[in-house]
Amino acid sequence: MHMKDLTNFESKESQVAVGEGMIDIRRIFGALIATRYRGFVDLEYEIYPDDPMPGVIASFAYMRGVLEGMGYPSRS
Repeated sequence: MHMKDLTNFESKESQVAVGEGMIDIRRIFGALIATRYRGFVDLEYEIYPDDPMPGVIASFAYMRGVLEGMGYPSRS
């Protein structure tokens, strides 16, 4: 599964770091947990190609925080 966040559901060009957009990441993780999803959740980050790492780091930090808030400790 690929994870990304958008500020506008009508435009794929509205991508932002995960947690800065409109997508309900907690709800997505909840659905994956409820269905016992055993695959990977990959970050799909296609903006700022000259310097993507700040957004990549922020996205992973946000996703880890959501999971920790749901009771799933980080394995970092």
